[in-house]
Amino acid sequence: MGILDKIFGNTTRDYPPLDSQTELAEQLKRVESELQSLAETIDEDLEIVPAPDETFVFFGKPPKVFGLAWIREGQVKNLSEVIEERKIPPYRAEAFADLLRAAYKGSKDEARYSTQLAGRSVVVTPSDGLRQKVHDIVEKLAA
Repeated sequence: MGILDKIFGNTTRDYPPLDSQTELAEQLKRVESELQSLAETIDEDLEIVPAPDETFVFFGKPPKVFGLAWIREGQVKNLSEVIEERKIPPYRAEAFADLLRAAYKGSKDEARYSTQLAGRSVVVTPSDGLRQKVHDIVEKLAA
């Protein structure tokens, strides 16, 4: 890893390309329009955590500075929107961010792949463990 990668990060550098003939690629195709929209509106690195029933998208530089969006039943939500809608106080929002940070750190050894989305490289992390943890955290946030 070069010095600039250490400073700015390079999320797709060492990840093999995602095989377009896999079930994982099919999961991404099911939410392709929503992912395209996110990729066009978010000008940061994206990391997609797909599943058959929902897809999570980390953006920014997780686990340090990041945002989170998710796609369910064709609807896209993001963490900031939910925090604002529910008028969640900053201390509680930070606690949820800490939980997400810990979940992400726990997935550091998971397989990751790179793929193209809206003309740019993104990371795909097919981790059931990470997806389940993030799902549980989001459900608590929305409760």
